[in-house]
Amino acid sequence: MNFTQFLYVFFWKIISIFKPTSLKGMFAWGIRKRIFLDDVKEYPNLKTELMGYELDSPLGVSPEMHFDIATTDMLVQMGAGFSTFGNYTVKPYPQEYQKTYIFNGKRMYVLWIDYLKTTLADSLKKLSARRYLSHLSGVSLVSFNMAEIKRSDMSPTPAYLHEYEQMTQSVAPYCDFIAINLSHPASPLYELITDESSVRPLIDKVRTTAQIAAPIRPPKIVLRVGYDLSDLEIKTIAQMAIRAHIDAIMISGMAVYQKNKGIVELKELNSLTSDSTFISGKPLKSRLIFMISEFRKCTNGLIPIIASGCSFSGKDIYDMICAGATTIELCESFCFDGPKSILKINAELSALIKKAGFTTAKEAIGQNVPINPNLTIAELLD
Repeated sequence: MNFTQFLYVFFWKIISIFKPTSLKGMFAWGIRKRIFLDDVKEYPNLKTELMGYELDSPLGVSPEMHFDIATTDMLVQMGAGFSTFGNYTVKPYPQEYQKTYIFNGKRMYVLWIDYLKTTLADSLKKLSARRYLSHLSGVSLVSFNMAEIKRSDMSPTPAYLHEYEQMTQSVAPYCDFIAINLSHPASPLYELITDESSVRPLIDKVRTTAQIAAPIRPPKIVLRVGYDLSDLEIKTIAQMAIRAHIDAIMISGMAVYQKNKGIVELKELNSLTSDSTFISGKPLKSRLIFMISEFRKCTNGLIPIIASGCSFSGKDIYDMICAGATTIELCESFCFDGPKSILKINAELSALIKKAGFTTAKEAIGQNVPINPNLTIAELLD
């Protein structure tokens, strides 16, 4: 590490103590100065596959960071295998949902300051910069519309269907996958995620719209779910995903703390009274690995699983891959460790894969949760 890199990392650590979400300017400065690129190495054994695309690394860039295309491309040069651009909506993010945020067990009151403020217009400005990006890239779409509209036959239709249709028409020509984000508690489908009569029409609408908007290469459809799902809800969603031919399931990187659901037990949270407190980071790692394993069991490996969050080391990534995750999005590690976290995690993960005797990361997927080759789809849906 040269002196410039040392200063960058030092000031990054100091600022992160006070306000992690204020680091974007410094992050962009460090990336554009390319002060970390000298340390980039290629790790052939990290190659994996996601939805038919070959990736150089299972690490991805999370949408919560709101990087522009230039910054994202830099992160890809540094070792990220894919990226998801923004959680986009046709309206600004409602401010009243910004509540307490718990990161690694510590209470913070800044909860994703810029989270979901990005509009569809901003999305198009980013994506239209280049038709084809140099890596697998997608967008995450979310609607907060609880209203209904009247169709020509005067029957009510949920307005979020039309919002998703509008967004999909705009972004489909520019991305490789579209993540239908049902993991956010402000979304009208957050409480209805296991209601197939509500979710299935949305999946079909997005897929049909995407095929029309990008007929030559329509984007894959990813279902993004949260951490706070019961065992029965996981099974129900997995069965729906199989019937709807979902291309991948993405497990989102934070949970809404509810004392009665027992998602996570933290002494620091005992004094909280609000059920709208968000939790992220290390306390959720065991929960995330459990959900990866359960989704793999319930789909018998038929649907790729993308994990998001709780990733601070190569060991974290390796544990998720062995549980069944095909790829992992990085998010919190950027806030506290900066862009160099990609280099560090790639190196650690590469060493673990080699030590385990695997040639590629793909070979390690699901080692701790083997699939049943004799299990039929009919039995999965039973």
